[in-house]
Amino acid sequence: MPKQRLSSADIRNVIELRHSGGSLSCRRIAQQVGVGPSSAHKVLKSAYGPFLEAIQAGSEVTDAMLLQWVYPNPSHTKHTDWARVHYQLQSGMTRKFCFEQLRSEEKAFFGYSRFCELYNEWLSAQPASSSVHCMPAHTCIVSVIECTVADRRSPRMSLFVGLLPASNYLYLDAYVPNGSPFELFDCMARLFAHVGGVPQQVVIPPIKGIEDYRLLERTLGTSVTVSVPRKQWSGPGSDLASSAFNWVASQLAAYRKSQLALMKVKLQVLAAEWNSSGLDYYPAEPIQRALERVERCRLNALIKTSDAFTHRKSVKVGLSSHVKYGMVFYSVPYALVGQAVEVEASADRVRVYNGQRLVADHPRQASTYYQTKPAHMRTRGAQVARERSRDRFMSWAIRIGRNTTKWVRTRMDQAEYPEHAYESCRRLLSLANIHGPKRLERACGRRGVRTMDDIRKILSRAD
Repeated sequence: MPKQRLSSADIRNVIELRHSGGSLSCRRIAQQVGVGPSSAHKVLKSAYGPFLEAIQAGSEVTDAMLLQWVYPNPSHTKHTDWARVHYQLQSGMTRKFCFEQLRSEEKAFFGYSRFCELYNEWLSAQPASSSVHCMPAHTCIVSVIECTVADRRSPRMSLFVGLLPASNYLYLDAYVPNGSPFELFDCMARLFAHVGGVPQQVVIPPIKGIEDYRLLERTLGTSVTVSVPRKQWSGPGSDLASSAFNWVASQLAAYRKSQLALMKVKLQVLAAEWNSSGLDYYPAEPIQRALERVERCRLNALIKTSDAFTHRKSVKVGLSSHVKYGMVFYSVPYALVGQAVEVEASADRVRVYNGQRLVADHPRQASTYYQTKPAHMRTRGAQVARERSRDRFMSWAIRIGRNTTKWVRTRMDQAEYPEHAYESCRRLLSLANIHGPKRLERACGRRGVRTMDDIRKILSRAD
């Protein structure tokens, strides 16, 4: 532990006691002032002579002069690379080792106590949000950037940005959001497998579709901190994270309409470009090497993988005899329409339970479509309910107009099962309550109108 420097008042008291009572020993002076004998000896050795000279010359002795006599500041201390010292400490070296290394490089140098004090001053002068205050393998900051790509099957895409602020390491990935936490979890699992372990804390923004973040904590073996909505995280490393996220967004501005596969290739190129540069506080050290020396050896082991992750939620069976998980509808027996069931999703399966009884088991899909088992659609109750529901939608459309009726009938006829068209027909007919029946009828009669998005665009332009 480095010793504390004496204050100017203590230095003045030591000198005045020696000057007024010359017979007092150095140890006795130290006891009266309340300092150590070695400190009192250092004061008398370095400052007593200049003090007598100043008194004989009739000049005033200030506190700054006393501190300068006892603790001189050599000019070469201003040129000490404290960023290099900090990086060596982050890499696992001790302060004593760094001090001895600097001392071997300099012929004249300050002591170990002064070295520790100057380093602490440099560290405290850095902003609280700087990455120099990040502990290795402690925090991973995650952000998700929403964008649109030219892919009709999955036009919406989320860019996953993960940053280890202690080493400045950046990881980029992409996934198609479908309202479930699996895609985000897969990206986080790939990130931790890539860097070789799991940090103690993950800072993540609120993401739609994730209700219980404890699932991630139990599976990943780390604590999850959710940042405040619409506010950036302001902890250590937040400045670097903000710069990294803005840099990624600016680099991808010209690729927002690119294909999904090309976007992933671009993300790999950007991550390699960022990680080939130097640390923000010590540019001489590449980020890739800093990951190896600073964080990888301290990360916790990634025990579980995405196969061990399961998610349960309670949903209500809709009129179409399907339950929705993510962006996909999965069929259940028609007898459960209107009832609450439990949906259990894993990495490859989606199972539906009515109480403790398994009523449906489907392979998990990521695309936006219906996953239907023919056995659920062949019962007598299903056929009767299908006829009633079709008549209900058709009578609803007839009250609006001929074009709307044609649009609904076409969707019903083109679907593999009429139940697949219930959701789109319901959403279309409900637009009459928002924009009015006449405007909806004109929009359905426009040439080239095929999808719900086309109708929404026409109605929004009319607004």
